[in-house]
Amino acid sequence: MLSGIVTLAGQLDYESSSRYHIVIAAHEATDGHSLLSTSELTIDVINVNDHAPQFSHGEHRVFLAEDCAVGSFVIQLVATDADSCHGNLKSPIASTLPASFSKAFQVPTF
Repeated sequence: MLSGIVTLAGQLDYESSSRYHIVIAAHEATDGHSLLSTSELTIDVINVNDHAPQFSHGEHRVFLAEDCAVGSFVIQLVATDADSCHGNLKSPIASTLPASFSKAFQVPTF
């Protein structure tokens, strides 16, 4: 009887490869005859949340005239997450505004 153990030799990354197909072979050669048996092993990698969301730019700067109308568009920020399906975030974008700014700016959550 032949027995073998398959072990993990390196770090898995779902975003790089979510499935592995391995063909395992047992080979025997005696008296000039060669016998072979194979078995297919499929390993599906389960995604875990191991990537933080990333904004398209680390810093943003906007110049606004002091006479801009209330409700004027200021900026649209874009964040993606490598763990999410097609890079869509599953949680809303949130902000922390100092109390003195909260009267002048609004950041809605989506």
